[in-house]
Amino acid sequence: MKKLSFLMAALLVAMTGCQKEPMGSVENPEGNNAKAYVSLKINLPSEAGTRAESFDDGADAEFNVNNVTLVFFNESGKVVFTKDETPAPWTGDGNKTNNITTTAQTAAIDVSGHNVKSVLVLVNNVLEASQIANDNTYDQVNAALTSIEAGDLTGSGNAFFMSNAPYINGSEIVTLVDVTTFDTAAKALEKPATIKVERAVAKIQMATATDTEIDVKNSESTTIGKFTMKGWMLDNTNTTTYPVRKCAYNTWFDGADWLNDGFYYGSGSQRIHFAVDPNYDATATLATTTTFANVGNEFAYCLENTFTTDYQKETNTTRVIIQAQYTPNTFTPGETWFRVGSAQLAYTKADFTQLLKDNSDVADATIEAAVDAYTAGEVDFSGLDASLSTTLGQVLCYEDGLCYYEVLIRHFTDEELGYTPSGVGSFNEEYTGTYSPQDIGRYSVVRNNWYKLTVNTVSQVGTPTVPVPEDVNDDVKKQYLSCKIDILAWAVRNQEVDL
Repeated sequence: MKKLSFLMAALLVAMTGCQKEPMGSVENPEGNNAKAYVSLKINLPSEAGTRAESFDDGADAEFNVNNVTLVFFNESGKVVFTKDETPAPWTGDGNKTNNITTTAQTAAIDVSGHNVKSVLVLVNNVLEASQIANDNTYDQVNAALTSIEAGDLTGSGNAFFMSNAPYINGSEIVTLVDVTTFDTAAKALEKPATIKVERAVAKIQMATATDTEIDVKNSESTTIGKFTMKGWMLDNTNTTTYPVRKCAYNTWFDGADWLNDGFYYGSGSQRIHFAVDPNYDATATLATTTTFANVGNEFAYCLENTFTTDYQKETNTTRVIIQAQYTPNTFTPGETWFRVGSAQLAYTKADFTQLLKDNSDVADATIEAAVDAYTAGEVDFSGLDASLSTTLGQVLCYEDGLCYYEVLIRHFTDEELGYTPSGVGSFNEEYTGTYSPQDIGRYSVVRNNWYKLTVNTVSQVGTPTVPVPEDVNDDVKKQYLSCKIDILAWAVRNQEVDL
């Protein structure tokens, strides 16, 4: 197993400095009085990462381009020129059968008098004019967007906001792309600057279809019930983001070695797989939901959400909540049932009613009325006989047989972090209650990544109500999941979930 802690540090970031935005050369000897032209070749976010084992281009609408805004910076790193440009027709790269992978080149752009050195491309632009005004620095352009939702970055017609994809150049992380100016339009068209863009949101998919049935097996592999997939929702999502992905080096990382490491990046790859969000090293205020609007095979989009290991806690982590119908053996699907005591014995409504009658002197009619009124959650005996809590232990009501499973979204696998991926030596067995620097990114969602979750196995019933995130490290409680993650053309990550 390769040691990857040095690799992870490259992606993560001790926020001690900003990523450098190097500037380019100019074939313009006459200075600002000379004619100057540039041309840009723009690649939409469809090139596979080098770790990919397969490809998936995504939906056609995810490649829609309604407009392109070019923001040019001078040698001092300030905006000097902004232009809305319509590139030539987008074309496929010839490697995909549906030709969804697209690239386009702008016409020759007259930048005379502006002394441009680098460029930022905004596809389906959502930024305010004040953010990209002349004399703004890159940091001002990339100021955090607050109280924003993922839908704000998809625009009309599901056209996703996209911007420069940062890359590794030697020992630097580069975001702004250098441009070379030429004294004629023809020369500029012959040597366009190539720019790769990426979507500003992450994509989540529950690949398990609605009404899929899975046998629930305990630790002895005995079937104890049936899980039926009903729906899911995306919860604990970020409300702030940077328009352009932000990343930088960790100060204790020597970046020279991992650039040639084929395991993570592959030969010659410059792709970056992590990011820093606006609340990266702070407690996040995340958006919650209680609506199961999604069914199996549907997608949801969210803002990236990353954090240091100090903040790798449930309350800060984006998650998926699965709604399922759980039917214990011999029970009827959809009926309300009760789980009683530490032995977690299952009782039908009728049997539970009789259990209360056998263990209490309360009138039968009172007990029957109370059981009829119970809804999902922990049963409160205070209206009947408080001693029942001691006699029976905790009792949970599964109304209509519905239950809920919390799935924290993994970003890096154990293997990527340097741990044995399963069995003896796996992370959960090694976890002692604290994280080391190499554990960063275990749970996160990062822009332009597609997280594809598949329910694999189920080992127990979920909670009768949606679980509330706790202020504990993400690995304190067993999450009942295992992950197999592939990066595809949309930067897809497949995640198999054991519940």
